[in-house]
Amino acid sequence: MGSGADRAAEEISDATARAIARTIDVWWPGMLVGFAMAAAWGVPARFQLPQDVPGGVAFALAASFSRLLTLLMEAAVGAVFGVTPGKALLGLRLRTLDGRQPDLRLLMKRALLIWANGYGFGIPFVSIGTNLSYWRRADSGEVMPWDAACGTKVVGESAPFRYVVGLLLVAWGTALVAGTPIWRSSRSGMSPEANSRYADRANAGLPRMINGRTRFDRVEANGSWLEFRYTLLDTQPWTMQRRLALKARLDGTVRPRALRIFCLPNGLGASGAHLKLVYRGSQGSTVGAISMTPADCRDW
Repeated sequence: MGSGADRAAEEISDATARAIARTIDVWWPGMLVGFAMAAAWGVPARFQLPQDVPGGVAFALAASFSRLLTLLMEAAVGAVFGVTPGKALLGLRLRTLDGRQPDLRLLMKRALLIWANGYGFGIPFVSIGTNLSYWRRADSGEVMPWDAACGTKVVGESAPFRYVVGLLLVAWGTALVAGTPIWRSSRSGMSPEANSRYADRANAGLPRMINGRTRFDRVEANGSWLEFRYTLLDTQPWTMQRRLALKARLDGTVRPRALRIFCLPNGLGASGAHLKLVYRGSQGSTVGAISMTPADCRDW
């Protein structure tokens, strides 16, 4: 019979099982956080001329914040039920070194450390590298820094069928997220009634200033189209040269950024909407416009 240390080592789960469980455990809260953030921020607020914060930085901050929320939600579920869905499916569980179930405070601390170390603060692309690095280290038997700091370990043994079920679930989730905008982009658009309801909800918080030069006036529902109307508060005359410069800015910078949001799984494009962004000068005349439909999302 081996020593207590040997038995403890044998209990430690393998890195692949942990990776599958981790993927499942970030899917379900990630989807909830995504819907909550869309409901709280509202899609119209994002369609605006570039401001002081570049679009890439804003996206990175949103991704970082959402990943932190998913990890904290996972910790809360683990504290209440004693196990998370992913670990339960893979036959794993998290325990302290003396075999106890971690309390909420310890799970929250561990979640913060995973967010900072394992996910590189949730920054896109950085998190991919940190995930792969720590998977290799776990596969070689190294104790993860968050487990070392919290005095915890993931224990259990996964039967082969659990791997298969877990991988199938991950594949299904990936196909669901990837396929939703493609499937919905084939639709002809939201109904006029749905567009009207959307416009009414959006206009409840309008008009409002986007920045010192741009005012978001209102949303208009025109049949199958939604129009977001903005006013550029500039007293200088809109000469042909200025209009051409604005068009280049809208087509080259604003539209690609807007499309990234429009084509998100919970964006307007995924709902089948047709969208037009109309910019007017301070005198009321239209000085620029861009449009997008679900068909544009097929290239994203």
